[in-house]
Amino acid sequence: MKLILITYIDRSGSTLLTYQLSRHKQIFVFPEAGYLSGMLLHHPFDRFELSGSKLRRIYEDLKTHHQLKYWPVQELLERANTQTITNFDFFLEMLKAYAIVNGHNESIWVFKQRNLLSIFQNRQKLSKNGVEIFCIGLIRDPRAVFFSGTQILKNFPQFSFSRNPLILTYTWLNFLEYANRYNKSSDFLLLSYKNLIKDFESTIYKICLFIGISDTTEEWSEQGKLYNLLSPEDKKMHQNILRPPDSSKIYFWKQKLKPVLVKIIEQYALQKLHSDEYQLTNPKVNSIVKNLLILYFKLRIFIGLDRY
Repeated sequence: MKLILITYIDRSGSTLLTYQLSRHKQIFVFPEAGYLSGMLLHHPFDRFELSGSKLRRIYEDLKTHHQLKYWPVQELLERANTQTITNFDFFLEMLKAYAIVNGHNESIWVFKQRNLLSIFQNRQKLSKNGVEIFCIGLIRDPRAVFFSGTQILKNFPQFSFSRNPLILTYTWLNFLEYANRYNKSSDFLLLSYKNLIKDFESTIYKICLFIGISDTTEEWSEQGKLYNLLSPEDKKMHQNILRPPDSSKIYFWKQKLKPVLVKIIEQYALQKLHSDEYQLTNPKVNSIVKNLLILYFKLRIFIGLDRY
């Protein structure tokens, strides 16, 4: 069995990608469950133990957290109390049970979540019991990420995204550093949003080669399995995944993002990269206004209004 971890920067096309992969007959894509993966994967080798207070908290969260409504967590928790397993073992049991409950037996599992690169670095120890672990990273121009994220907040204020560009640039550079560390490994593939949207079919073919599956037409269904497994909230937010990729979104930020915000993001994220992938636009802005705005964003972080 192969476990494909998809990790990403927000607004980089990860849901579009996983939806398309769920069209393949050999692949089962799990809906996101950040709460559970955060609980289990930060310390994957620790023994899975539940104290009374922790167990009560989880059961309370099961009643209210929208991502957990569709996972057989309660059944798994009852089983886990009688077994001595690690957090990662329980995570695999969780995936297995979810697939069985939903009537799926595909040989390739895809799990998508932010901040999985720290898990991937332990892949050799975690690849056991017939489980092969691969990772796909998705990244997007930070200026486009910031514009897209702030736009989505207008309709979905519950979406977890910071309006502070300094937090975005820190997160983006940290992700890129980790991704470049593994990018030459045979079990890691780094993709860009731009290539995913502009050259979609070639990108999917590249992924199939990476995973080791056939790309022939008969292996693909017309509709992906993932959409029906999403929560109503996620379906509403990601309804565009059912449409063909829109290449106009790649550079939409150039017309809509305020020049002073472009300047700040370029200053903190792109100037030191010297990368042809991310050309600087160097918009002309008032330096006093820019520096005051930077001070404002730093102050918000200092007093705890914005968090990394």
